[in-house]
Amino acid sequence: MKKLISGISALLTAAMLIAPTSAFATEVLPDINGNPTPASAGFEVTYDVDPSYTVTIPAGVDITTGDKTASITLNEGALLAEGAKIEVVLDKGAYTTTGNAFTAKTASGNSSASYQINGGDVKVGDVVASLDKDTLSAALTFSRTTTIAPTYAGTHSEVLTFKVSVKTS
Repeated sequence: MKKLISGISALLTAAMLIAPTSAFATEVLPDINGNPTPASAGFEVTYDVDPSYTVTIPAGVDITTGDKTASITLNEGALLAEGAKIEVVLDKGAYTTTGNAFTAKTASGNSSASYQINGGDVKVGDVVASLDKDTLSAALTFSRTTTIAPTYAGTHSEVLTFKVSVKTS
């Protein structure tokens, strides 16, 4: 039995060595006059490059003393597919889920203060940055408003959530 298995293994190994290894190879053979046919052959060289990028969203801004600008950036040298852009959407705020009237609150939630982004032009659901190799940053300016006046002293804040995606044209 061992000899039979050894014999089958040897035959399979020999068959694999004889069989062509590439289904896409071009064989150049002599024609009846001894000339190579085909006279030329080619093969394809490929080089795959995976997308590589870093989008930076600032940790926050402090508008206590006035308007502040923060930029969402794409790293220089980012590699995207041709025609692709990184889109950053202002998805929601901890206290603001729609519209452009943003609200910051104290930790207790008992005092609120209002603010706006880009003079009120930015609302929840807006694309706030469209970044690619030619456009590496988008600025957002945060300003206090008097729509909602705080009722207590203290730090008023809101965490904004952004969604980042790759869009192709």
